Amino acid sequence: MTQFFRPTRRRFLQAATACIGAARGLPGMSPEHDPVGSGLKRLDERYWCEPAGIWLDREGDQLRAHWEGRVNAPWWSAANLVELLVDRMNQRKVNDDDARLETLHDLHRDPVKRWPRVAESLKAKGDWNDADQATLERRMARPSKHTEFRNEYLDDSAWWGIAWLKMHERTGETKYLDTARAIQAHMKHNWRPDLQGGVIWCEEAGKQKPNSITNSLYLILSARLAVVVSDGGYREAAEQAGAWLKEKRVFDGRGVVDAPGHQGDWWSYNQGAYMGGWVALAALTGDKKALDHAAEVAEVVLNQAGFADETGVVLEKLGTSGWDGCLFKGIFVRYLAQTRTALSADGRHAGVVDRLDRVLSPTRGALLQPDLLRNGFYPADWGPQGKNRETNFNTQLSGLIALQAGALQMR
Repeated sequence: MTQFFRPTRRRFLQAATACIGAARGLPGMSPEHDPVGSGLKRLDERYWCEPAGIWLDREGDQLRAHWEGRVNAPWWSAANLVELLVDRMNQRKVNDDDARLETLHDLHRDPVKRWPRVAESLKAKGDWNDADQATLERRMARPSKHTEFRNEYLDDSAWWGIAWLKMHERTGETKYLDTARAIQAHMKHNWRPDLQGGVIWCEEAGKQKPNSITNSLYLILSARLAVVVSDGGYREAAEQAGAWLKEKRVFDGRGVVDAPGHQGDWWSYNQGAYMGGWVALAALTGDKKALDHAAEVAEVVLNQAGFADETGVVLEKLGTSGWDGCLFKGIFVRYLAQTRTALSADGRHAGVVDRLDRVLSPTRGALLQPDLLRNGFYPADWGPQGKNRETNFNTQLSGLIALQAGALQMR
C-alpha cells in the first residue's frame, strides 16, 4: 500500500477523490477503477444470451440447450442482477441498461413471447428442423401458466417484484409497477392462515410452508409499494407481515432461522432480508421501534451468530457449496448497508453503525484485492482463509452486489 507522509491538502484531496471515484464507479472511468462495471462486463460475456433476452446459468452458446429445456435462466438470481443494474444506473445517473431491461421485461413478462425470437436466431444459424417448428407452434398455442414474473416459488416472485418496483421508480413506466403489484397480489393470495399463517414458500404439494425469506421479502415489497402507491392495502399487508414475523419468533435472539420453530438454519440472506424488512417498515410508518429491531438483529448477527471472520469479512457460516449458497452473502451485504444507512440517517444506535462499518469496510476491501479474482470472477469465499474458490454466475453476482452496496453506502 502506498503511504503518503505529510501530504499537501491538494494531494490529499486528489487521493481521496480517486478512492471515492473507484468506489462509486463514475461514468467514463477505466475498467480497473470500476470493479463493478468490469465485473458486470465479464458476467455478460460469459452468461448473457441475447436471443433469449436474459442470462443463462451455463456459460457459452447455450441457445439450443435452452430451446430444448436443458439450460435455463438463473431465475431468482437474475432478479437480483436486475436490481443491481437499476441501483447502479441510479447511482451513476446514466441509462445504459434501461433498454436491455425493458426488453427483458417485455420478453419474460409472458414467457412464451421469447420463443419466436429464440427460434429466429436458431434458424439464422441453420439449426432448425420440422420438429422444432412443431414445438414452436405448440408452445405458442399454449397459454403461459405464469405471467408477470410469478411462479410457484413465492420467494422467487418477490425478488422480481422488488426489482421491477425499483425500475418503475427509476423510469416512471407503469408496466413495471403493474408487474410489482401483480407479484404482491400473488403472494397475498398465498397467505395461508391454515398453515401457520404467513406466505407459503411454494405452491407445490409438500412445499407449502411459510419461511423467513419469503415473508421478509413480502414485507419489503408491500412496504415499498405502500410508499409508491396510495393504497392502504399495501400498508396493511406490510404491517401484517411484520406482526407475523414477530409472533412466530423468526428471530429468536440469536439468529434468523428459516421457518417458524426451525433451529440452526442460519443462512446469511435470511438475516439480511429480515433486517431489510424492518428498515422498509420503518421508512413506511416512521415507527422507530421497527428501526430499533433492525439494529438489534444486526448487532446479534454480527456479534454472536458468526457471519464474519476475524478480520470482519462476511462469510457464509453454513458454507458455500451448491448454487444458491454462492449468492446469499451479497444479498446479506446489500441489506447490511441499507440498515447502516437508515440507522445513520436517523442518528440512532451509533454503536451498531460502527459495528456495521467494521464489517462492510473489510468486506469491500477483500473484494478489491486483485489476487482474489479468478479470470475476472469473484470466487465463492472472499476472505483470505476461504477455501471455496469456485466461480459461477452466482459467485460473481454476489461479489458485485456487495461491492455496489458498499459504494452506495459510502455516498
